[in-house]
Amino acid sequence: MITSPLLTPDRPPGLLLRLSRAHLLILTLTSLWSLSCTAQDSLKHSSINQSLKELTSTAKYEDAYQLGLEHLASGEGDPTFDFYFGLSALESGHYPEAQFAFERLVAQYPDQDRFRLEYARTLFLLEQYAAAREEFQNVLANQPPVAVKTNINRFLDVIEERENENTQQFSGYVDLGGGFDSNINNATNERFIGLFELPDSALESESGYAAFRTNMNYGHSYSQINSANVSFNSRHKHNFINSDYDLDSARLSAFWKHSLTYRELQLGGAYQHILLDAEDYQRSTGIFGQWKEQWSDHILTYVYTGVSIKDSFANELLNAYQPIASLALLAPYDKLIHILSFITGTENPRTEGGTYLVKDFNSVGYKVSYQISSSLIPYLGASAYFADYKDEHPVFGDTREDESYQATTGGEWKISKDYSVLADVSYTKNSSSLDIYDYSRWKGELRFRMKF
Repeated sequence: MITSPLLTPDRPPGLLLRLSRAHLLILTLTSLWSLSCTAQDSLKHSSINQSLKELTSTAKYEDAYQLGLEHLASGEGDPTFDFYFGLSALESGHYPEAQFAFERLVAQYPDQDRFRLEYARTLFLLEQYAAAREEFQNVLANQPPVAVKTNINRFLDVIEERENENTQQFSGYVDLGGGFDSNINNATNERFIGLFELPDSALESESGYAAFRTNMNYGHSYSQINSANVSFNSRHKHNFINSDYDLDSARLSAFWKHSLTYRELQLGGAYQHILLDAEDYQRSTGIFGQWKEQWSDHILTYVYTGVSIKDSFANELLNAYQPIASLALLAPYDKLIHILSFITGTENPRTEGGTYLVKDFNSVGYKVSYQISSSLIPYLGASAYFADYKDEHPVFGDTREDESYQATTGGEWKISKDYSVLADVSYTKNSSSLDIYDYSRWKGELRFRMKF
């Protein structure tokens, strides 16, 4: 159950943040209206009811729920017992039990709006949005206090948003922008490597560039928990000075998604095609699986595994198998969102003579974003990448080992619901046991995004 009162309804989209927003409304609404029902007076001195009241008033909801279960047979039907038992069940995540309790209260006391409100938010958390909307509207018809009316309207807004999301099958965005790249070919700036003199084409090259990106997603639901999905991403980078390193990439993935309240499983396959200077460079085909688990209101994990087959059009020695696994930890706290990620994998060339390209690689990354306002979200990030090759390089006579470190910063400024401006700046430093692979790189980009 989501219990954080700190997340607000204008947070970025996403299941975890949307649930937190909804719960803020729930907690706010509950705190605004004190219990004023004469039906509760009859057993106010009951020791069980008094204990339930004290436990719920100190937010010991699970203890109150367990106490209520012990006395359910004798207590249900009593309005005081039903109210506090239902409230404890609701706040401790036992939604069906809460629904039964508040259904009894609403049927027995149809004029008591407090009971109807608790029943409405129970239905909301059970994702019975049509029934929840009806109950909220029944309370609005009785002209409640302004603050309560305002929060009910916010509930209704969230319900409308959820229902739109459930029916929406197509979404995406288009980015258009550009920037500056100090090293478009990830090359060294040293002319001489040992006894070798490098040609100009092997040295680092800088350039301004234009960038274009697309992201499109389509989903078809077969039930409330199962859907088939297709995702397409493309990127184009055109360098103004040296078009030899213009990059185009397109990735198409199709996957089955099985979604539960706090868990989600994805299984599917993907195909990617890369062009360099408008010519075929590499393609890869693979299968993957991802498991998402929401452990609490502050912890969400993603576990990903996959294997790809890479084919190079430029050099058959680069044809390889690449198994990969990753773990990402998402931790939202009020306006802060922390993301910690780990990746491990190996790359094994499929062509004889490519043993010096066999490598194991690992990376770790951290990113934190802070929502200054509903429209401005800056971030900071850092990552490290390590690659160990298994055989000596045939030209340089040494086994390659790479260490790469990157720092990033940027943010998003939301102009409106569908339009935003994004900026990113990054610095990368790569160190290798083979000097020819030492390089540094600055890159800055500004782009405009339109969502649809």
